[in-house]
Amino acid sequence: MAERTTIGTILGSSNSVEILIHIHENPGCRMSDIYRNITRNAHTKEKVLFLADMGLLDITPTGRGNSVLLSLTTKGEKVVGLILEMESILNDIA
Repeated sequence: MAERTTIGTILGSSNSVEILIHIHENPGCRMSDIYRNITRNAHTKEKVLFLADMGLLDITPTGRGNSVLLSLTTKGEKVVGLILEMESILNDIA
């Protein structure tokens, strides 16, 4: 059995791409925005932490309870740029 690639892990993880794109379009959004706009899956926090561990996201506590702000790192912006380019290529059925 072939070993899964890093990009395959991200692309294969439900909602990970949508989370990255949402944060790209809404820098400094809150985790609650992800729950409200992308997914209410019980594993959403784990996915966000996984993306942060991959070096794609910064998670910044707001100082108010458990509230955090999410933003893409430089690496995350590059990855999202490539994902959006792939999306554009796939949607250009000429």
